[in-house]
Amino acid sequence: MGFAAAKLKRADDEGKVVPAIVLSLTLIALFPAAQSALAALERTAPVRLRVLMEGFPEHLTVYVSVYNLTERGAVRVARASGLASALPPDGLIFDFAIHRRPLGVTEIKGVKKVRYEIYPFNVFAYAYDAERRELYAVSAYATVSPEQYEYVIELKARKLHSAQVSADQVPKPNQYQEILDVSADDIIIVACSVPDGASCYVKIPAGINVPIEAFERMYWTDDPTLQTWTDEGWSSTGYVGYTTDGGCGPGYRGGSLYHYPTNVDYVVSTVGETTPVYIVRVLRYPKNINHNTNIGSNPWTPCSDSTLVTQISRPDTLLYYWQKYAGYRLHLKEITVTFVTITEKKIPIPLPSPHIEIEPQYIELGVKVDDWSKAPSNANYLKVYACDNENMWVHAHYEP
Repeated sequence: MGFAAAKLKRADDEGKVVPAIVLSLTLIALFPAAQSALAALERTAPVRLRVLMEGFPEHLTVYVSVYNLTERGAVRVARASGLASALPPDGLIFDFAIHRRPLGVTEIKGVKKVRYEIYPFNVFAYAYDAERRELYAVSAYATVSPEQYEYVIELKARKLHSAQVSADQVPKPNQYQEILDVSADDIIIVACSVPDGASCYVKIPAGINVPIEAFERMYWTDDPTLQTWTDEGWSSTGYVGYTTDGGCGPGYRGGSLYHYPTNVDYVVSTVGETTPVYIVRVLRYPKNINHNTNIGSNPWTPCSDSTLVTQISRPDTLLYYWQKYAGYRLHLKEITVTFVTITEKKIPIPLPSPHIEIEPQYIELGVKVDDWSKAPSNANYLKVYACDNENMWVHAHYEP
């Protein structure tokens, strides 16, 4: 048996995914030959997900679901199934059309560029060996943009079996909650500390892409009447793109500060599969809902362990700056949501705290000496140190 063509259903307007044709049909077949159709095409962009899979026993049927991660929860928009031995060598193809929705204009290195809304997707594949009662599964995320056509997703399945829990610990599918982290001050984007007479240069443009870690937790059973499920626990399943709305700088300042994102939105959603095994997944992913994510700052205590990055010699007053990835949590925040279980019982579910990454080419951090007369008379250098070799967390000191 080969792979069955995945059928796409229309997501609601909030989901922002236009119905598309999967595998063998083409996007243009969606629209009638009319002027209104051409206008619709101009407002949308074709996107292709190419899913490569391995690790599934060849005799098992593999089920693949594609979810659009909306602000109202995860919406399944495509599904395919077939024998693992019949997996296409060049990948399973899913074709979509997404809205080309501009959010604003960002200037990068003197070049103005339109920022478009981005769309996160989750691809989940699984197979069940009924004789051995073994589940193979894998999940991955992709953030798509109207500016890129094809995305390759590589899935490597693993056999699952973890702790047993009762049904009253398993949340029902099709629930969601929104979480707003008003002050995500446990995330450092850049940090800089300089003495009197020196200054830091910081530039964090609006519209930077901030990949934020996504998590999921899976429960499954082959016989829900037994009221016993397997809980696979929380696992990190990749990063989801998140576009900021505000920025910081460019500008110079003294003292010791770090910069962090404000008003970061998350969605916690439950989704379910029923064939040939019952699966409930809890997904936690970032989703810019309110489009109000900006940059804040707080006083920073420099790290103790550090590495020399560069040194500025007296009387040099030139700016030395870096462009590099940054973004680590200082500590973990504890956040809990409450969902209804499949036995209609309300339970709290503690959520893991994500890490973030920052794309390097858009963020600049630098150090310069403005006035050497404020340095000690025996100081010949301003030495700049980086924390754990991360050049976006730096502190500088005058030294002989």
